[in-house]
Amino acid sequence: MQEMYSKGLIPISSVKQVRALGENKFEVVTSVRTFVFRAEKEGERQDWLEVLQSALSSQFHISQQPRKNNTNKSGFVELRGLKGKVFLSLMGTCFRLCKTDQDFNAGLAISVVDLTAACVKQVERRGFEVTTPFKSFCFTAESEHEREEWIEVVQESIVETLCNYEVLEKVWFNKSNRKCADCHATEPEWASINLCVVICKNCAGQHRFLGSGISKVRSMKLDSSIWSNELIELFLEVGNQRSNSFWVANLPPVEELCSQPSSEQRASFIRQKYKKRKYKKVLEGLNTQEELNKALCAAVVLPNVLQTMALVFSGADVMCATGDPEQSTPYLLAQRAGQRLQMEFLYHNKLSDFPKLEGVCDSSFATDAPSFMDGFLYCSVNAAKATLDRKARAAVLLFKRFSLAPIVLLGTSGKGPVVETWMFSLEERARTEPSIKLGSWWQSTGIWSTCSAIGACFLSQFLSSSLSQIPRDN
Repeated sequence: MQEMYSKGLIPISSVKQVRALGENKFEVVTSVRTFVFRAEKEGERQDWLEVLQSALSSQFHISQQPRKNNTNKSGFVELRGLKGKVFLSLMGTCFRLCKTDQDFNAGLAISVVDLTAACVKQVERRGFEVTTPFKSFCFTAESEHEREEWIEVVQESIVETLCNYEVLEKVWFNKSNRKCADCHATEPEWASINLCVVICKNCAGQHRFLGSGISKVRSMKLDSSIWSNELIELFLEVGNQRSNSFWVANLPPVEELCSQPSSEQRASFIRQKYKKRKYKKVLEGLNTQEELNKALCAAVVLPNVLQTMALVFSGADVMCATGDPEQSTPYLLAQRAGQRLQMEFLYHNKLSDFPKLEGVCDSSFATDAPSFMDGFLYCSVNAAKATLDRKARAAVLLFKRFSLAPIVLLGTSGKGPVVETWMFSLEERARTEPSIKLGSWWQSTGIWSTCSAIGACFLSQFLSSSLSQIPRDN
């Protein structure tokens, strides 16, 4: 198989002179080295001379000479198969091998390797291997720390080869989307597709901690498959400026996120902004859940998506009953009215979990408080049933918020965890609903963790309720 990569590169930008020699030879002179070539025939040598001299005299050729300040990383490493060290530089989605840093500065190289479809992994103590579809290159760095830095930047370059900038450029057409909606960093490349805000990489990480019920984070470069024309149009219609007109309508200047916040400051601000909705715009005249839902049903048939967003983010139920037997949800109402952007927004918020004005939880339990325990369990409403059906798991994955107020007894079957086909169960007995048995497969510690978590929350509410009844001395 013919070698895919060259043994040497001489860009025109580094050539100073080209001249003929005897015996069908010609030389190419650069700032650091002179290369001598020989053609098979005199006519062929003359063709080479004409082409090279024409390229040198041209005023329109584009310089390909690299610069260190344009590289992701550069430095000396050992390359398996070669004696001594080589100068390795990573530029965009390619890496360049040079004999010396002087060659690099002059634009000379042993080879340039495209990282498309490549991968990188750690080998040996200080080694890392870059594998392309055509060849593997095994390097040894000067230290383990240096090796980790090389692996990180190569991975970033490989990811860059997978990026699609088409979505990014379209969404940035709205000028307000060129700055992060939270910290105002320039050229943000991520977005929350249900909140309709464009955010930077650092803020995207904090949005993920909010949970998908609050913010669904996607990349505009990597997740191109989910960016439909309607979703892009929705982001152009809304934009960060109009979205923030709701989310930070009541933001005091002193609490605004600074330009270079710490991780703690960023996390706190984003949690206050979206999860606790501390700075949101207050909708006048909508004081009950029923009023919010009715307003939502009326809004989705009109073009004003911002009004629909304000209602949903204020607690309107996206899946509320409309009273129409044929168009039973707001989405179907929007579909009948031909409101494509309303449909797109409702679709991406169908599983959103913004606190409602009238929740199923007891009023003493804050609806926007973080969960104290979560996970998948098996469920049986028959307390007398000895075991829980393993096959029923898919049908009973629970997303139910239990009110702890009516719990009168909480415990496990028997004197300890009962193991039945590696099944551990607990029971929640309530005044208002049948006994519910919950179970977890894998380990017995899961049952105790769940019991402890619910019990701790129950005890907290019990003590709070008891203390509130103690008379205080004036």
